[in-house]
Amino acid sequence: MHLVDLLTADLGQAERFVAGTLGDLATSDRVLQRTVRTYVAAGYNVSNTADRLFAHRNTIDRRLAKARAMLPRPLDHDPTSVSVALMLVELRQDLRSGC
Repeated sequence: MHLVDLLTADLGQAERFVAGTLGDLATSDRVLQRTVRTYVAAGYNVSNTADRLFAHRNTIDRRLAKARAMLPRPLDHDPTSVSVALMLVELRQDLRSGC
């Protein structure tokens, strides 16, 4: 929780971070966002990502290609920032839906 508090202490700054880090991925569908987070957590392994998401490897490849096209910089440039930004997007979505 301390990390979330730290990251959301200045909501304007958090929004700029998300937008600058994710580009169009920030407003993409949740499935695509979850795929990227899982891929990073799986150590960039498409097969492990597919197993974790119960999806075919080709499906994961297509989703990742779509996500890479949305990101302003290559995913491997700063995967930690991408993961944190996606976490903030997910938190924002959960708060809006009342979870």
